[in-house]
Amino acid sequence: MRVLLEPHCTMPDRFPPPWYVTETEGASFAVRDATGFVLTYFYYDDRRHIGTGFDRLTRKQAYALAKNFAKLPALLLGERDTPQPS
Repeated sequence: MRVLLEPHCTMPDRFPPPWYVTETEGASFAVRDATGFVLTYFYYDDRRHIGTGFDRLTRKQAYALAKNFAKLPALLLGERDTPQPS
């Protein structure tokens, strides 16, 4: 499924693309905009928690979610790939 904005619509300048993923010192991945502003965190915990009543994200799952979240501007603008800063 591909979501396209109307031709007169543009991405807000508030969170300019490209968005990219960085790993923080804690157990999380941060998604940042082109200015380096953190948009969200995805926390993970690879330790086993038996009987806690809820599952926590693994590192692999948190990274996958962060990468997909970072693709939102490109998807909304109908672009294929957005360059990632080094």
